[in-house]
Amino acid sequence: AICCAVRLAAGTEHRADGPQLRPLLRLLAAVAALSALGGACFVMHGTIYAFDGEGVLACEMTGEIFMCMSRIALSTLHLHVASGRALPSREQSSSKAVLRAFVLGAAIVIATCELYGRLSHVYDWSMALHFYQSAPGFLVIMLDIVLFVEVARASLQHSQQPDAPHALRRFYMVTLIAAALNFLLFPGMCAVAHVVPPWQRKTLLVRTEAGCRIGATGILALVLRPAVAPFLELPDRCRHLTELSEATSWQSCRS
Repeated sequence: AICCAVRLAAGTEHRADGPQLRPLLRLLAAVAALSALGGACFVMHGTIYAFDGEGVLACEMTGEIFMCMSRIALSTLHLHVASGRALPSREQSSSKAVLRAFVLGAAIVIATCELYGRLSHVYDWSMALHFYQSAPGFLVIMLDIVLFVEVARASLQHSQQPDAPHALRRFYMVTLIAAALNFLLFPGMCAVAHVVPPWQRKTLLVRTEAGCRIGATGILALVLRPAVAPFLELPDRCRHLTELSEATSWQSCRS
């Protein structure tokens, strides 16, 4: 996933068909890199734990930090894509400051809850088996649902424009599926985790979270590749270019 995302980001350096996708691809590469680093830390901790029964606490804490940063980066990417930042012809709107404030606030809340809930030892042993049963974990789940509602609202607003091309509608539908995979599937698994034996809940949720993140990252890597950019032109820009071309041709004929 890292190689794919980094290659996509580097591929736009010398291309003119998707300049607005470049920062989003770099953010996607950061998501993949942070997830891989966090996974590597967990593998190292788990391997050592299998031999001595203690593991390396520093590796586990570092892995949690990397995973938290990856979650924030992926949520930020979903919000930017849904707001229209992925469109080559999208002009900067007046709500840009509001979007930045919303993203910053969501990032602070997610980081605080994730790091406090996962790295502190204020919960009893049963809570440690299932982080999302604690108050910080529940707040993270609620924030995921709020973020999905905002992403769905913005995506549907852009895709349901009367003159939106088919490629644009399909783009937003696919990114909405990726957002649902990232924001909704995991909270759904947390809701039904109580039917699983307590000693298996953490394993189930960790694997589900990893699978959701990999799936959402892969979908975004496909739809944000530079080859897709020419098909996402907004109708207003296409109409403007057509009118400009016709006006230029008319002036040439008169001269």
